[in-house]
Amino acid sequence: MSARLSCCVPFCRKTRRSEDEDAEWLCAPHYRLASAAARTEYDEAWKRAEAEDKRTDAGD
Repeated sequence: MSARLSCCVPFCRKTRRSEDEDAEWLCAPHYRLASAAARTEYDEAWKRAEAEDKRTDAGD
């Protein structure tokens, strides 16, 4: 049985497939409720993390 990741909002029952058990996830309806500034900050942090992962994978 594959592991499922629940939305981090209490009492939200939405789940998705999980590649990483330690990850946190916010479902789309709750993500839209966040302020535009918070979403922008999150998206920028996500892009920086992905860029760092690519550099690490490349051996730089």
